[in-house]
Amino acid sequence: MKEKTLFIINPEAGKGRGRKILPQMFRILSGYPLRTEIILTERPNHATEIVRQHRNDFKTICAAGGDGTLNEVLNGLDGTSGNTIGIIPVGSGNDFARTAGIGKNLSEALKVILGGGAKVREIDTGFLKYKENKTESPVICRQFINSAGIGFDAIVSDLIKNNSFFKGLPLYISAVIQALFMYRLMDVSCSFDGNFIIKGKKLLIAISNGKTYGGGLRVNPEAEIDDGFLDACLVADMSIGKIIREFHKFIRGTHANVEGIDIRRFKSASVGTFNPVYIHTDGEVISKSAIEVEIGINPIRQKFIFAE
Repeated sequence: MKEKTLFIINPEAGKGRGRKILPQMFRILSGYPLRTEIILTERPNHATEIVRQHRNDFKTICAAGGDGTLNEVLNGLDGTSGNTIGIIPVGSGNDFARTAGIGKNLSEALKVILGGGAKVREIDTGFLKYKENKTESPVICRQFINSAGIGFDAIVSDLIKNNSFFKGLPLYISAVIQALFMYRLMDVSCSFDGNFIIKGKKLLIAISNGKTYGGGLRVNPEAEIDDGFLDACLVADMSIGKIIREFHKFIRGTHANVEGIDIRRFKSASVGTFNPVYIHTDGEVISKSAIEVEIGINPIRQKFIFAE
């Protein structure tokens, strides 16, 4: 593998911020003696295609976008090429970049990746398998870095894509309010690590590997990216009024004792639903009609660049 760095840029990330950083990025990179290449994505999942094509040619592959672009890069790797992933956060939420200590200043982010001031950490990543009908084969699989979700929060993720007015946490909150008036509960049967079963009507099942979710919410405040576990927050049937009253606790991560909240730490889980549901990985909706979902930890950790 050659010692050079690939930058995959999503020009649509952050409501077009990915495109706006290009002149500055070319100017900054010209000042580094390292070998670099830039490729722009042109469509959904294009970053995954690019990584599959070039993963053996580059030691470091950097995603310039949001959590969704980062997710596409991860899904292009096969776990055997030894690549390191870097992050340039230009998306709307940038939750994993927050965990990695990398801010939105482009020159500082590039300095971390190319000029020192960084450390490489091996972290957990998760996978999500799902079916959209009982006879479907094979099961569709998607990896994730920071989060995954079933139900309400996946609908929120879908609404976020169509909102051009907000960014970050305000974007997530506005989508939550909109979703409250259009969502119906899902009837589920969940098994965690094969022995703890939860059944009943749920608003959502939010799964975390990273610390924050949806642009800064601490939905699973005890989640750690390298502890070998995922964390799940299950929210039961609640009135719209109660959700609005308690929402500030999700921002601070103090909601564990709210009635109807169940938080679980696990290595593997399965969820069956009695009605088709939305699911997402790292904020990207991957199905609107899933009926069976499996979630777990990948056996091989992934190397990421973190700020010191």
